[in-house]
Amino acid sequence: MALRGKKPGCWNILSPQRITLGPIHSVLAIPASAAAPHNKRALDVPGLGVELEIAQLVYDPKGKEYEDMSPDRREQLKGAEITPIGFGKDHPKENWKITAEIAGTNKPFTEIILDGKKNEIGKHATKKLGEEITTYMGDWAPCRDKDCKVQIEGFAEFNPWAVLWPKPETKFDQLRIGPQVTAAMPLEGLLQVLKDGKDKKDNVLANKGASYNDKIVIATKDSFKDFGKITPDDITDEFLGFFSLLTTYCVVANDNDERYGPKRSLNIMPRTDFLGIYKKFIEEKLRAEVTECGNSLYTIVSTVSGVSNDKLKEHEFKWKPDDLRNKVDQDWDGKDDMIKKGRLGVQNFLDTLQMNDKVAKKQLDLLKLMDLSTRHGQIGGLNDRMESVVDHPESPAPIFEFRDLEVTTGGEVAKRMGDYEDKAIEMHKKANTDDAVSNPADVVGKPLPGIAGVAKRSEGECKPKKTKCPPGQVPIGATGKCMDVGPIPKE
Repeated sequence: MALRGKKPGCWNILSPQRITLGPIHSVLAIPASAAAPHNKRALDVPGLGVELEIAQLVYDPKGKEYEDMSPDRREQLKGAEITPIGFGKDHPKENWKITAEIAGTNKPFTEIILDGKKNEIGKHATKKLGEEITTYMGDWAPCRDKDCKVQIEGFAEFNPWAVLWPKPETKFDQLRIGPQVTAAMPLEGLLQVLKDGKDKKDNVLANKGASYNDKIVIATKDSFKDFGKITPDDITDEFLGFFSLLTTYCVVANDNDERYGPKRSLNIMPRTDFLGIYKKFIEEKLRAEVTECGNSLYTIVSTVSGVSNDKLKEHEFKWKPDDLRNKVDQDWDGKDDMIKKGRLGVQNFLDTLQMNDKVAKKQLDLLKLMDLSTRHGQIGGLNDRMESVVDHPESPAPIFEFRDLEVTTGGEVAKRMGDYEDKAIEMHKKANTDDAVSNPADVVGKPLPGIAGVAKRSEGECKPKKTKCPPGQVPIGATGKCMDVGPIPKE
């Protein structure tokens, strides 16, 4: 069985019992339940979905009172299927559909959606489906001269809608298309996409021109040198991919526009929630550092980011308070105030994700829950759902949306869609699936080749905490205290 994340050399397995290393602190920041064997469930094959926004192709109810439609009713247009009237019977639409997209109070425009649940990465069907889309839309375009119309599902009172093809362009291959891709992606591949985005290298899943790219944080093995219980064997590309994404989200939090929420802070948006990814791939690797050394996920992220603890505490994810009106059943301390202000502190998010029981009573993904209280909530919207790595049906890969991708045209869209799948396959090949363990608790009590003994973490020593002192003072050894700097003796 191909397992991911932790190399077997760090664990010895003959006994189902784990040896506890040292006393457990009263602040048990990682829930004990995480050490229980992971409940396995069958993984779906890795899918690749594509959204093609065509803002130039608009729909008009022609005299109907569209402007008087309530915001909530207008919101229901998003994703509603569009069916051309008198066209399409002889044109296949395999696993894709034409839908409506909205922006403010403007009239709905076109978004073509390729269903990622029906398009498997590795089957090389994406380019063919792009060609099918090109043929369909190209043959439909001349209807502009015939006053063509469509029906929009769920909006019978406005049907039929007039199709406003742009002038003078009448050919589909001339239209500008804004693409987005949703795909299962192993964290090793995600790390490469982040690196390519930061370094402005060619990668169709990265954005080379966005201002936030300069703020992407790429975690390295050296980033964790101050954490002695996080061993070199722990720090795989999978581990670095998670911390690069999580840390970057926390660093750029202050820059996000509240009108759009954090989802536009970076071109990679996790659809699998951070909590699911953390528990599956990371939590066990931090256990000794947290329980024995007294560090926290927040302390680790602050160190990786290069932002001081005090400064990172000031970072907040932002939403427009008026948009936070969807009911979220889950409760947490400070929920009402957060929703009222549309603010979530980075430290609160990390402490609750880890369940640092000094401050958090439940282990929750507050970034997901806050975002889901908006009308367009999407971050972590698939909860802990994952799909498999290409050719490794038992190796899990989280699902991400890749946004702000390079604009293409109708004439180039089929090739671009094929490029998305080719790059996804390339990124999947970076996954470490050879006898790796994504959650060491999965294999406690199970024999692995060449390993004898008892399941036990690699030894490491807690590092002295670095004390930050105010001006005019210096640390007193590793006590965590400061003292005044004495006068400099004269020679």
